Amino acid sequence: MTKSAMTVICSEMNDYINTHGQIPRSSFIKQWHDLDNDFWIDVFLEALEIDNNTVYDLSNSVKQDIKRLFNHIQTCGQLHHNILNPDLNVRLPRAATQIESWTVKSVLWRTMMRLREYYCWVNKIDLPNEDSSIGKLDSKRNPFDEMFA
Repeated sequence: MTKSAMTVICSEMNDYINTHGQIPRSSFIKQWHDLDNDFWIDVFLEALEIDNNTVYDLSNSVKQDIKRLFNHIQTCGQLHHNILNPDLNVRLPRAATQIESWTVKSVLWRTMMRLREYYCWVNKIDLPNEDSSIGKLDSKRNPFDEMFA
């Protein structure tokens, strides 16, 4: 069975938090250079589908950011296969790197951090983006057995 795009990227983010603690924007976002516009569209459509078809509601600000990113892909997507997070050595016009007064990458980062929180909420995963979350996903541990180890 193929994992959904949202599951793939949110699981990647959660694995990082579980292993290393708080996600550093500056280095973590570089892992997303190899993704493409279609992947991002899939992530956003899945989030909106959950929002529209379940009791789990996205905040209006997240929906607004998703709309901004969709519009950006539609407007500038022909300039690069990953217009939301192109590699740094790619030269693009300023209009392709800005959404309103923000950089595209800052809107993407903000949106993905919120979608990860949403994903965790929907899946009942308690994993704040904090250093204290290291090891919280180690589900193979049995607290009862650990008490008597």
